Amino acid sequence: MNDTGSMLNGLVIGRKSGAGEEGSIQTYSKRLFMIGERELFSLAGKKENDARWGRCWSWRKYSAREDHGMVAEHNYLAGGLDLKRLLDLAGLSEEEKCGRLAFAAPNYMAVVDHPLSGRYFFDENGHRNETPAIIALESMRITADGTTIASKARKIYPKLFFGQREREEINQCSFVHGLCGIQPVDLPPAFTLYLGQRQWISLSLADLIMKGCECRVYEGGSGEYHRCYGIDLYTLLAGYGVDAGLSPVYAKDAAGKQTKLALVEKGRYILAWYSVYETKKTAIENSTDLKLYGDGIVLDDFVSLHLSPRISSSGPLPVKKPWGTEAEISSASFYCAVEREGQRYYYYFSQEEMRDRYALSEVSYQYDDHQVQKIVNCRGLLLSDMMDSLCDETGKRLALPDNWQIQYLEEDAYHTDTPTYIDRLSDLRGYNRALLAFEKKECFACSDRYHENEKTFRSLELPSVYRNAMSANEAAVKGVMGVMVREWASILAPEGYKLVLLNEDDGGSVIKEAAVRGALDGMRIGVRPPYIARFEAADAGGCVLNIGEGAAVRFLYREKGFVDVSEHGIRRTVYASKLKVGLTVIPESLEEVEALVLFGDAAILSDDSRAVVQPRRNLFIDKRGITDKTTPFGYGNLVMYRYEGWSLSDFFRQLDISCTECVAVNAAGMKMQIRGIEDCFVSFRHSESKGVPYNTAVYKRRKREYARPRLINRYDGDIIIDDVVEFIVA
Repeated sequence: MNDTGSMLNGLVIGRKSGAGEEGSIQTYSKRLFMIGERELFSLAGKKENDARWGRCWSWRKYSAREDHGMVAEHNYLAGGLDLKRLLDLAGLSEEEKCGRLAFAAPNYMAVVDHPLSGRYFFDENGHRNETPAIIALESMRITADGTTIASKARKIYPKLFFGQREREEINQCSFVHGLCGIQPVDLPPAFTLYLGQRQWISLSLADLIMKGCECRVYEGGSGEYHRCYGIDLYTLLAGYGVDAGLSPVYAKDAAGKQTKLALVEKGRYILAWYSVYETKKTAIENSTDLKLYGDGIVLDDFVSLHLSPRISSSGPLPVKKPWGTEAEISSASFYCAVEREGQRYYYYFSQEEMRDRYALSEVSYQYDDHQVQKIVNCRGLLLSDMMDSLCDETGKRLALPDNWQIQYLEEDAYHTDTPTYIDRLSDLRGYNRALLAFEKKECFACSDRYHENEKTFRSLELPSVYRNAMSANEAAVKGVMGVMVREWASILAPEGYKLVLLNEDDGGSVIKEAAVRGALDGMRIGVRPPYIARFEAADAGGCVLNIGEGAAVRFLYREKGFVDVSEHGIRRTVYASKLKVGLTVIPESLEEVEALVLFGDAAILSDDSRAVVQPRRNLFIDKRGITDKTTPFGYGNLVMYRYEGWSLSDFFRQLDISCTECVAVNAAGMKMQIRGIEDCFVSFRHSESKGVPYNTAVYKRRKREYARPRLINRYDGDIIIDDVVEFIVA
């Protein structure tokens, strides 16, 4: 037996039919088509002049939109393979081409409904032109004037571009780059793994081939040797968190016959999708997608693997009935809606109930967060336990079927209807292991000054569901209010309710207004006043709201003191909302920072720069392509802090205080003498990059509010003293 390692590269296209050519690959079932890496490289260079694929080449414009707290719109010019022509050549049926397709990269996947028709390019005036999808090998960003090319990149592995159905549709995040697989979402499984009665994973032939390929030679019986192409069984199982050495392993064929395997070790077994006789080089037949080869074993028509159960609740599940009293609904922090027999039932859960009545679990999730490998350890309630505890009004278990689907309702419902965020209940009970997290601890495969391993668990700022997924987008569903469970998921698009927060001390002025879309029409939900820095709710009790047209809730807040100022022995409290003059941001503008580059006070980060000399004032401008030409800037390499507030001199001037120095006292009682107040900045908020080094675009920046002042050095952004409770003026 020999192993030639990973040797399969290209764009894999899955199909249901075994008829038609396979391109650069061979399989038993012929339910694949593949364009090899060399073909993609040739096409990227020759474009429409490529001998084989040039006839499929097209140039098209695409409009795109995303919203990560700030709406961003882009236009692109992209060149590559017309998706419809490609799928025609790949042998997909009309039903497959016109349905729901999954597009996968090594660390990301998007599902697109009907990508081939009814999609448009929208110009700045809202006029539309139909634009079919393409698999682009070259793409350019178009600036606002419609002519200037802002960026240009050519890749061997393509990027998906598709049009919008309406101008407001969010599609930017589904432009999958590094594309290596396309398949219908309902492609039949080639391999299924069961732990006891629970389906752990179910993978199509395309899924398996995208994981790589090994070539080995096994004895096939009667003195014949078979050259096999497939994936190592041990490696596959380990990738899904399964240690096959802990229990007996049984392989099942299409006829239902089970075969007990010897110890599954690395290099012993291969799941083969193709094999030939070593001497005759003729193909070996098989009725399913896979054969299983190992030392002394050849299992034809392989379909599934069976191991003993691994995960079960540590205790009996509670009996959870629908509905609830006014008090129970008011105190609930999470809900589950179940649609069955033409009616919708609501189940309400408080934090205390989930912690006291359910067995909490600790699960580790490893995923790619914009090219940073992250391991997040979470403590919370497995949603599979929650689903299995649900009963009808009589107390009888619902026993919801594995193929029913679940949708996650975030506060903004941003991903509620996104296909890659919709799970089957079998996913919850299997490898997906969706968990409503109460606490988490983040670690990193490669820690650095930006990514430090946490040593203790901390509470989450927003209720979140974690799932085993390829990327951070799907792995962490943040701000989840509840879930919807039913036989078939469909578009919910909930209207929710309006949340209005008012300042009681300022004549009822609006502090914040928000649309909360995570509540379903017709339900009742408990709403409590959210935390706001520098304010406290006049009534922390909350209320129960009926969700329907025009639903709204208003909460009154009282402003808390921002800082105390003592002058000549007289101490007074200062409120941030009363400081109207001199409010600014540091650094103030891109032009201001750019002017400092020439003098070595600021530095520019670009795709061409290797080592950047530390600028004297610690100011940076990010002009890398990864920022989508948004050009973030600020203090600190990549993090790009920008502070909002007042110069310390303007702060005192508004209080009619004239001074050149003061003493700042923080909450811990530490005192610091401040001289040269013109160089100091009183900050109540800062913004920073969402993630480094590759998630720094301006429209993704995060903001953090302070309850008390943070004093900043205007020159280099250093924190002079934090959490200031008092300024003492001599």
